[in-house]
Amino acid sequence: KGKKMQAHMRMDEARQRLILCSSSFDTDDKTAKGGASSIVEFFEVDTNLNVVSTRKWSSRFMVFHDYMITDNYYVVPKNPAKFKWDELPWFILGAKRAVEVFEMDDESCGELVLIPRHTDGEALECKADSFFNIFHFGPSFEADGKVTVYGSVFDYYKFGGEMGFNVNKQEFDPIHWGTCGD
Repeated sequence: KGKKMQAHMRMDEARQRLILCSSSFDTDDKTAKGGASSIVEFFEVDTNLNVVSTRKWSSRFMVFHDYMITDNYYVVPKNPAKFKWDELPWFILGAKRAVEVFEMDDESCGELVLIPRHTDGEALECKADSFFNIFHFGPSFEADGKVTVYGSVFDYYKFGGEMGFNVNKQEFDPIHWGTCGD
């Protein structure tokens, strides 16, 4: 109750659990990397819709749209972002969209975070050597003690017109978006 969930959910067939993810921002510490903190919370729900497991993790300000699961981990892209405090009043007044209140922090390295699903262990933060933004994931799995992740990775990302939809003009053009780097 009262949680805003990410667009995607996952199903753990072996455990018969539906997995939901909530993402929120803590803007109390404006000195944190990116100007705020991000809080990610996972909920595992059984076939009777009872919450049987939760896990919370927090980090520097980041944004993400998708995540994956493996047998033992929640796999989250740590796409570094910067909060734009000067745009917040305009968003509150309805003059700006939510995606205009932050931008990607392309001066910071992207990371994949492996958050343990069944223990209270520390998350494993796997840092890249440059910026990236993962928008969607393909299959992710564990085998022989290794985690394999497939993702849709961008080395540059500017918010607005996601997937070719121009909210101001109410036009949809995914071909232009995908071929011109807008």
